[in-house]
Amino acid sequence: MSEEECLWIDGIYTKVCVYVESEEELLEVYNKAKEEGLTAHLITDNGLTEFDKIPTHTAVAIGPHFSFKFDKITGHLPLY
Repeated sequence: MSEEECLWIDGIYTKVCVYVESEEELLEVYNKAKEEGLTAHLITDNGLTEFDKIPTHTAVAIGPHFSFKFDKITGHLPLY
């Protein structure tokens, strides 16, 4: 386990939620995080209750990482 993961599990940490205006922008955030070597997961809704049964990308989870590692990727986005 990395130092960041240990600190995240054992320490006090912050979760921040921001939003994007489009699925395209969501994919850009995800791809930039992956390009930077960050742990990132793309969340896809199966469309069973929303989105007319069309699987849709709805969120990206990044981390755990120190904020300076992803601030240049998400720092410009508005808080949710």
